[in-house]
Amino acid sequence: MTRLFLAALLGAVLLVTACGKPDRPNPLGPGAKVDLDAVSLTPVPGAAGSLGASSLTEEQRKVVVARIGAEALTLGDLEQRLLREPQSVRMQYATVDRRKEYLRNVVQFEVLAAEARKRGYDKAPEVVEVLKQRMVRAFLEKEVLELVKDGSVTDDAAKAYYEQNPQIYHKPEQVQLAHMLFKDRAKAGAVLAEIRTSAGNNAARTRQIWNDYVRRSSVDDKTNKFNGNLGFVSLDPPVGAPAAEIERLTSVPRALIEAAFKLEPNTLSDVVETPQGFHLLMVTTKSPRVDRSLEEVRESIKTRLLATRRDAARKELLDSLRAQANIEVDDEAVGLIKLPDGPPERGADHGEGRGDPGLGGPPPSLPSGVMDKVRQLSPPVGAGVP
Repeated sequence: MTRLFLAALLGAVLLVTACGKPDRPNPLGPGAKVDLDAVSLTPVPGAAGSLGASSLTEEQRKVVVARIGAEALTLGDLEQRLLREPQSVRMQYATVDRRKEYLRNVVQFEVLAAEARKRGYDKAPEVVEVLKQRMVRAFLEKEVLELVKDGSVTDDAAKAYYEQNPQIYHKPEQVQLAHMLFKDRAKAGAVLAEIRTSAGNNAARTRQIWNDYVRRSSVDDKTNKFNGNLGFVSLDPPVGAPAAEIERLTSVPRALIEAAFKLEPNTLSDVVETPQGFHLLMVTTKSPRVDRSLEEVRESIKTRLLATRRDAARKELLDSLRAQANIEVDDEAVGLIKLPDGPPERGADHGEGRGDPGLGGPPPSLPSGVMDKVRQLSPPVGAGVP
């Protein structure tokens, strides 16, 4: 049908020209031609979905804008590459002249890639290793998405999670409390006066002096090494708090908790007496009361559950593949590897990232010299090549 349409269109243009009337504008653009037999370049990874934002018609996307050997670069290919670029890069190619430059850079990149394949760079061990890393990552991402699809978490599952975890969505007002403990009131009062005189109303100075005094003066050996920190406390136990948390909260004398809620952050209390002795208090942080309804958090719960299920699916997939594989490991042999002391050599880390490739994380650093080869085959940064 496309061939018939173009033939009819060409016939109409010739007929109009023969009658001496102005040429009808080419719907594909000035001078554009469609090559129906052209073999398009390999699609850009991740760019397929960008066609949703395309400004071209189906016929315009087939227009060949460049040939590299037996392969053709179509207007649609070029548009995909541009749409895949970050917004900041796309803005640099807003004019027609700049988009022509982008096209030249893409052609240059494809020429270099073709020559690199011809010379065997695609079979170089370091290049194959990078390909394997990205292949594994793509495999895991696709397979896990197939196992746990978007939208698979139901409203009932979100509700159940909400009801089983009330401590996340319902919290009383809390303060983070620190204290100093003294055996006699006179010593506590003297330290309080010294801190207030030295720090004045300066919050940062108060914290600094407090930390110095609590380490030297507090007789509570469990907390003085940690600037007297007693953790977050509340007037009422949090809803659904585990037994260990309830026990911790009840171990803090009630008199200290009530005094703490009368303080502003980074201010000191007067001396507070308990059966343990005489305390000075400082609140470092205040946390407001939280009461969030199921409707408020439903979507965030679904996102959390989806991520959890995908993590579980990935682990199950990996365990299954390991069970099927014929694996033999001699992990004692790794002790024979001797790593040099000191920081890595300059250029050893090429920014490809670190992580466990088997878990779909970033690939390990490329071997030394690989990026030098990549740079030799790539146009300058910002040239618009994906």
